[in-house]
Amino acid sequence: MVRQQAEAEREALALSQMKPVSPAISHATPPDAAPALPGKEAAFAATMPIQEPAALRETEPPALLDEQAPRRSGFHTAAQIGRSISFGLAGAMLGGGLGILAANYMQLPVGLAKVAIYGPAALLAGACAIASFYTKTAHE
Repeated sequence: MVRQQAEAEREALALSQMKPVSPAISHATPPDAAPALPGKEAAFAATMPIQEPAALRETEPPALLDEQAPRRSGFHTAAQIGRSISFGLAGAMLGGGLGILAANYMQLPVGLAKVAIYGPAALLAGACAIASFYTKTAHE
């Protein structure tokens, strides 16, 4: 362990006496000065230069203007209509179930029971169908 510590101190001393690298020098690694990495990593490090921030800024895509914005396809419209129908059916089932519970609880006659069942079903179907226009899917 003492030997390892002595070697580490010698390496640290040697590194501290080296000249600092000028920032004007390119950060690309020449192929003949590949770092001591095993296998594929050595080949990758030797061939891939580090990109400068200016080079990264040039590769960014330009911002879309309003006239360049992608237009909604027919599929999106069909999906929205399908979502509206689905939400409407869910609301109708919920409203109908609540209406059945209310009609049974109050022991309503047949005519009033129909109103108590179909009324909330229609109201919640419409409310849920309208609410579907204000929702977003996971990919939107």
